[in-house]
Amino acid sequence: MEKRLNEQLRKQKAIKRHLKVHFVFIPVAREALLSSLIEGKGDIAAANLTITDKRKKQGIAFTDPLLENVRELLVSGPLSPKVESAADLGGQRVFVRPSSSYYE
Repeated sequence: MEKRLNEQLRKQKAIKRHLKVHFVFIPVAREALLSSLIEGKGDIAAANLTITDKRKKQGIAFTDPLLENVRELLVSGPLSPKVESAADLGGQRVFVRPSSSYYE
């Protein structure tokens, strides 16, 4: 990504002398990803984030989606009853990770 961006900037010749751009990756827990971005601790958050109205209202700008209509995966234990549809989860206790788009 860094190489591609530098090639683009060099080709654009927006300035007489192109200064190279370098990326620094800052590991952040998923649940702190967006709050860290909003606080200015980074410029880009890359984590397969779903575009939601709530996130847009927080001032987060998104690129065009890389994937659409992504299928979600239900993970259960070996003693859990078989789930064939969302209706099978009715009346059940389901854990959704707070940093998930579906927690909202």
